[in-house]
Amino acid sequence: MSLFRLARPRLLQYQSSILLRAAFTTSPIRKSTQATQPTESQIIPRIKSDIKDALRAKNKPRLDVLRQIHAKITDASKTDAPITRDGQLLGLLQKQIAGTEESIAYFAQHKRDDLRGVQEAQLEVLNELVAEIPKLSEQEIDQIVDEVVAGGVKTGKDGKPLRGQVMGQVMQKVAGRPVDMKYVLYKIHELSGVPQKG
Repeated sequence: MSLFRLARPRLLQYQSSILLRAAFTTSPIRKSTQATQPTESQIIPRIKSDIKDALRAKNKPRLDVLRQIHAKITDASKTDAPITRDGQLLGLLQKQIAGTEESIAYFAQHKRDDLRGVQEAQLEVLNELVAEIPKLSEQEIDQIVDEVVAGGVKTGKDGKPLRGQVMGQVMQKVAGRPVDMKYVLYKIHELSGVPQKG
């Protein structure tokens, strides 16, 4: 969503990136009795009408964001990884937010207040869209993490659960449902006694 081609944003520190890789490289569970399958998105089908509303309202920041999101969803529909559920849409929005935040920092550093203002307006729209997506509550995430640890996971030399192992099993139980990854990472880092700030 940046107006300039920027380097890929670093969303998390090195340890966090390892955990995220673990989440998406762990073999999926064939059958789960605890996690319900995610339902079709309630937001994606209305994006076209939202674009029309934004156009009529002459809300340029919202219009630009919705058009970009719609374009990415359309592109994804032509691949083997289409975006059809709110969990997938949330992931897309979070990537857009990360790129936009990096753009804001870039423009601020180079004293381009005009371009920074554009990005800040779009960031506000992205955050509004994220807020509309119902996500697993912190209590539900706590319960999932506790269940994984109680079920037994590999431990390190310090006797504490290996965070990569916990992440993989937690994401299996999440089963594609919308979830705040920052809080998930916080909870898993907490297992080591060093909660991640953020």
